[in-house]
Amino acid sequence: VDRAEVLDGFGWSMAKVAALRTVLFAFFGAGVLSLWWGLRRATMLARFREQARFAELLDHARDAIVILGPDQVILGTNAEAESLFGRSRSQLIGLLGCGLWPADQQEACRSQLAELLEQGEAIFPTTMVSAAGVRLPVTSVSKQCGSRPPPPGSWQGTVRAFSTTALFPGVKHT
Repeated sequence: VDRAEVLDGFGWSMAKVAALRTVLFAFFGAGVLSLWWGLRRATMLARFREQARFAELLDHARDAIVILGPDQVILGTNAEAESLFGRSRSQLIGLLGCGLWPADQQEACRSQLAELLEQGEAIFPTTMVSAAGVRLPVTSVSKQCGSRPPPPGSWQGTVRAFSTTALFPGVKHT
């Protein structure tokens, strides 16, 4: 028996193993790919449902909600914010958050935003202004948003307007 005879049988069985391995990889690879694609699709659908639910909750909230980006620019609002500030959503989006405060309160706005950045959340009575220039006594409840749907580093401010300041006796709205 020479070396060629021994390797001849071995080579044939290696060809069978290689062919079988290729078929198995193709079959299982297609299965894994199909499984991955299905999971990816399910994840995307869940994310779309979550975003739609968030948009629905945001738009039907009883309080005005303003979402500020990391650069303090308004990224989103709800219908109540449009009504409260007397501006359309397209007019509010892109405005600096302090643009909703009266001109003489811009410094207070910046300090409150700085406090918000330090503490992660803040609740404070303040005065905002509508598009018509009407001063609105409000309470702002602000906290950092999670990563979805707003971008990381964003802030959500819920603004509750009051027709009277009697709800906060002893607290002066600035």
